[in-house]
Amino acid sequence: MTEKRELEFEIAAPQEAVWHALVDPAGLVGWFASDARVTLEPGGEWFVAHGEHGQSSTVEEVVPGERVRTRFGQTTTEFVLEGRRGTTVLRIVQSGFDEEDFGSLERGWTHYVETLRHYLTRHADEAAKGAYVYSRGSGTVVEARAVLPATLPDGAEVFDEGARTLGARVPVLGDGIYRASIEGRDGEPSVWVHLVAYGDGRSCLAEVSGDVERKLAAALARV
Repeated sequence: MTEKRELEFEIAAPQEAVWHALVDPAGLVGWFASDARVTLEPGGEWFVAHGEHGQSSTVEEVVPGERVRTRFGQTTTEFVLEGRRGTTVLRIVQSGFDEEDFGSLERGWTHYVETLRHYLTRHADEAAKGAYVYSRGSGTVVEARAVLPATLPDGAEVFDEGARTLGARVPVLGDGIYRASIEGRDGEPSVWVHLVAYGDGRSCLAEVSGDVERKLAAALARV
């Protein structure tokens, strides 16, 4: 079990805007959650849903505009903000997780923060809507990664490719985001896809997520 791990990201947005995206339910949907509830006080709830999976954490400490720490079981997650040269530094400090989980956590936060940057710089004043798609395969991680491009929504513009990830902008979702990540190991890879739509693109999210779900299940069935 890890003692403590810390990740640091610089975001070209005001500290107040980043704070709002961390603690306001509508802000959380813009980059992280498909649904959210927040009671911003010690003992309050910080709930986020990732599609069919949801987690209700307890708020342990709040310094408005600067820091919030939550607990779920034996694990804690703390978001710390600091203004720096016209930008905002976001530090994510986590403890209580197994050592083997940290690679997945780091990969996940890195891509979520990329979506956060996109949201704050291009869509912070627009309503957002999120969705998640999940599927499992029985092949290797490499095989699962090879079929991810076949799951992209029509017209998607790829901007990020990794050994276990794929990211794209989706014009039909109002300059929205597609993020796919592969967890697990050979023989039992698990894939999740996060989709975010902005503004008028929200009306297309159900259709696009349903199409991605069908494509993903079919693609993984072939490997």
